[in-house]
Amino acid sequence: MLYQDGSYQAYRDSWSKGDPETDPAISPPAGMVRPVRGFGKVWREEPGVGDGLGWATASEQGFDSMWQRPIAESLSDSAELVRRIDGKVILLRRWVITTTGSLEVVSP
Repeated sequence: MLYQDGSYQAYRDSWSKGDPETDPAISPPAGMVRPVRGFGKVWREEPGVGDGLGWATASEQGFDSMWQRPIAESLSDSAELVRRIDGKVILLRRWVITTTGSLEVVSP
């Protein structure tokens, strides 16, 4: 999950075909959308994710991206470059033994 405060958290996708896509007991506010499938499961079940991201403003959409891991000078940290749906590239930095880190937009 990429948060507005410049942090991110990685989660395993534990949603499987046949699992509920949404929780009908959770109703979005007017003009918002309930997250679905794997993303929705993490949004609903992982502490802090729903509050940190808020409600979806549009339905999910797939896209082709690029993920690149530059050569690291140290084994104590890691960095990845990821292209977003809007074409901007973000740099994700984290320590190897964690699933959290920081992010920044590195191209317009």
